[in-house]
Amino acid sequence: MKKWVPLFFIVIFLVILFTYRTFTPQKVDYFLLEPRDFLETLVAAGRVKFSQDIEMAFQVPGVIRSIPVRENQKVHPGDLLIILDDTSEQNQVELARADLALAEINLQKLTEHERQLAHEEYRRAEINRRAAFDRYRQAQTLFGRGSIPEEELKNAHLDFETALSLENSARLRLANIEDNGPGFLEAKAQVERSRLQLVQAETNLKKKSLLSPIEGMVVSILKNPGEFVQAGETVMVLGGNPFQVVTSIDEREYKKIQVGMKALVSEQADSQKTTRAASIARIAPVVDPAQGTVEVTLVFDEAVEVKPDAAVNVEIVIREEKGLLLFPKRYLTTRNDQPAVWIEEEGKSQILPLSQVEYLGEWAKTSELAPGTVLLDPKGLREGRRIVLKERRSN
Repeated sequence: MKKWVPLFFIVIFLVILFTYRTFTPQKVDYFLLEPRDFLETLVAAGRVKFSQDIEMAFQVPGVIRSIPVRENQKVHPGDLLIILDDTSEQNQVELARADLALAEINLQKLTEHERQLAHEEYRRAEINRRAAFDRYRQAQTLFGRGSIPEEELKNAHLDFETALSLENSARLRLANIEDNGPGFLEAKAQVERSRLQLVQAETNLKKKSLLSPIEGMVVSILKNPGEFVQAGETVMVLGGNPFQVVTSIDEREYKKIQVGMKALVSEQADSQKTTRAASIARIAPVVDPAQGTVEVTLVFDEAVEVKPDAAVNVEIVIREEKGLLLFPKRYLTTRNDQPAVWIEEEGKSQILPLSQVEYLGEWAKTSELAPGTVLLDPKGLREGRRIVLKERRSN
């Protein structure tokens, strides 16, 4: 009997342990889902350099017609710097516009006028064919009675054949200009061809104008009105902010950035870590094969006092959104091979499957959770167990 005593106590202990774990609330860390701002940046190191001049050139050759700016003049993005003689391109644009207008008129005429006339023509031809057929049937009857000669019967049959042929012709003309008819499709295709020709003509015209890509100053003008310039030949030099930042981005990351993106710059030696706003002005077209990086040039948005050649930290803003409902990815789990989260519901832990989840770095986003939802740390949770919220986490 004594040998069963230890086993008895073990069973009692397990029962007590099971009861305790079942009915004692589990303390769980949690995260409260609230709107927050999201900022994704690409961090790199760089150096402050004197502003490198921007050499401006045309994509196409031509003769300079006018230069509406002067040296030392401040320019803004989109300002006209130089324009080549574009008489031919202007004519091509006007011709393309006229062709497009004519094609649109023809299509409108076909759908609103010719189609109505074709319907009327077909209706008349159908009526004429029926009438001719009736006369032919009547002539057959009269000829059978001997009331009319055979010549008159032949004439009635010929009139019917002619009316039938006219009806078929009218039907084909109508089918040709209906919505799926070849005539209508050709007229519609001509409109599209004319529209594409206009777009191409306008693109060619734009290439004859040189616009400022930055906020800066005209440093030098290398050509004069009336001179011929080759495609790619430098015709003007622009200078921007007195200082710029040159940094290098890993070639695996550079596709995330583009000209115009904002960035935050701080000097590494600045104990206050004062940040200055800048923008990407240029991305090198080639990769440095030795370093596996792409050179990126940034200009400060405003005039700043920085030391030339100073080392700086650069944070390029890849994505910035405000008021997103985000939660840390570590609160995600899986249920039946799909994402899910644990939530608090009436004092108990419940698992909630999610159909759509977007990952933003270390954060997750879904439209299936409402603001104020309590997300539970998934470690050691069982569905339906009573819980007590322990510590609110911020990430």
